[in-house]
Amino acid sequence: MPSLSILLVDDEPLIRSSFRRVLRGHEVVEAATGVEALELIADRRFDGILCDLCMPGMDGVEFFHRLAERHPEQCARVVIMSGSPSSGQRHLPPEVQVLEKLLEPAVLQGVIRGWQQLSS
Repeated sequence: MPSLSILLVDDEPLIRSSFRRVLRGHEVVEAATGVEALELIADRRFDGILCDLCMPGMDGVEFFHRLAERHPEQCARVVIMSGSPSSGQRHLPPEVQVLEKLLEPAVLQGVIRGWQQLSS
């Protein structure tokens, strides 16, 4: 499985640390806010983007909509993570994948395979 560049957007350092361990073998770039993530995306492209739904300031929905305005080619690579069911996700287009934050390894591997197919 080739290594991917993955942007991990979450305001909680422990969550980022946990995902970084699971994503070992891939290049993981972290952002603590949606604003920081958009700044990183302005300078480069990522094979995959994991973004928390509920964050202070710019939430995952707003992040996705701003990304769609500025870098629409990256939108197919976004997976939104939610720690709990939220009415906010209904403001996302139906094609945006929303997963529970406590992802099973098999689910995350499926996400990675999808990104690899997009990259090939």
